[in-house]
Amino acid sequence: RALRREVDANRSDPEKRLLGDDQLQWIRETAQASARNNVAWRVVAQQLRQPLFVPDFEAAIRRAASSPERRVQQLAAQWASAFANATAGGATYVQDLAMPFAKSTRGQRFSITPRDRAFALRLLAEGRYAINFDFDGWDGYLAERQRL
Repeated sequence: RALRREVDANRSDPEKRLLGDDQLQWIRETAQASARNNVAWRVVAQQLRQPLFVPDFEAAIRRAASSPERRVQQLAAQWASAFANATAGGATYVQDLAMPFAKSTRGQRFSITPRDRAFALRLLAEGRYAINFDFDGWDGYLAERQRL
């Protein structure tokens, strides 16, 4: 929850700007001129604004675990085990990727680093609390959207 508050504070920061002063002034003046000239409407558009969210892995695992299908339950148990391992301190994993770039390390044991653990915990938090970490588009500039 603290992470959610921090992200929301960052996204709502009135000092963050996506448009320059000249661009914002041009939009204001153009919209005001349209209103003075009795133009019924104008569209101010940007690329498609689709929030990017990480899936709620924990909820998906819970749903899959309660499935009547045994194979789905087994997959849920594997995912739950993988996340429990990735978020535990001092855990290890065996590299099992079959891709050509990973051939030389297949079957080797690696340690979960503090960075790996932090990344896994962040993924879980992003999914659980619907946190959007896409700060490059309009979603990262809530105050700027309000100004516009």
